[in-house]
Amino acid sequence: MTFDAWFAGINTDVTSGSNTADLQVQLIDDDTRDVYVDEHMPIAVNENWKHGSGPWKIVTKGNGCVTMKIISLRDVTAGGDGDFGIDDIRFQVCSPPKIDLNPRVTGERKDLLNMCTGDTLTLFVPYEQSQIEKLKKYYRDIHYLYQYAYENPDETDPDKVNWLPLHDENGEIYLKTEQFVIKDPVSSEAFKEIVSPTDPRHPKEDVYFRLVVGDLNTLMDDEQLKVSENSPCRNVSVSTMTIKAHLNCARCYQSEAINIKPDR
Repeated sequence: MTFDAWFAGINTDVTSGSNTADLQVQLIDDDTRDVYVDEHMPIAVNENWKHGSGPWKIVTKGNGCVTMKIISLRDVTAGGDGDFGIDDIRFQVCSPPKIDLNPRVTGERKDLLNMCTGDTLTLFVPYEQSQIEKLKKYYRDIHYLYQYAYENPDETDPDKVNWLPLHDENGEIYLKTEQFVIKDPVSSEAFKEIVSPTDPRHPKEDVYFRLVVGDLNTLMDDEQLKVSENSPCRNVSVSTMTIKAHLNCARCYQSEAINIKPDR
C-alpha cells in the first residue's frame, strides 16, 4: 500500500509564534491491535505545505485490515501549536494479481460437459500469460487451493456457495503445483453428488471449479477466503471465471418390487 498527502501546521502558538506540528504515521492491526510506526516518515511542518509519503508492506496476523492514524507528537496543552491540516490525500493499494484457471479434457470424449469413465480433467494456470511469475513475486509462501461447488456462482449469492477443497493423492489441499489432475471424474470427490450411489435419481446437475492462490497462512484463514473481490483487504487471488463441468454416463437404477398375480 502506498500513501501520500500534503501537510501544514495551522495553529500558531501565541507565545512563541510557532505553528509547527511534528507528525507520525501509525498503522494498527485491526485484529491484534499491534502498532506499526513508520520511522521513516516523521513530518515536521509549519505554515508551508510539505509533501509526505510512504510505501508499506505489513504482514498482519488477522484478516489483513489495518487502521491508519496520523498523530501530532507535540504536547498541545503546553503551548497551543500542534494542530495540522492535510490536503490531497491519496491511497494506492497493491492488490493481488489476477489469476486464470483453464480446463483441459483428454480421453475418449474430450468434452467438459460430456465426461465419463476414461476421461481426464486437468485444471491449470495458463503459462502463456506469465501469471505464475507475477504470483510468485507477490506471494512469499505461495500455495494453490483448488475448490469445487455444486451451486452456480453466477446465479447464487456468494455467501451461499459452499466451496469445498480438492484433495490430491496424498490427501493434501494446500498445494505447490500450478495444475490439478482428476484422472477419473466418475470416481472423483468433486463429482460424488453427480453420480450419488445413495440417491441416483436426484443427482446434482453440474460441478463448478475455481482456484485460490495466496500465502499458506492466508489460505488457511477461512474468513480471508470470504472477503469480497472488491475489498482492498482481500489478500488472495481467485480465478476470474469459474469452470463448469458435467458428467454424461449411463446410470443404472434399482427397480421397484414387482408383484405378479395370476390371471384367472
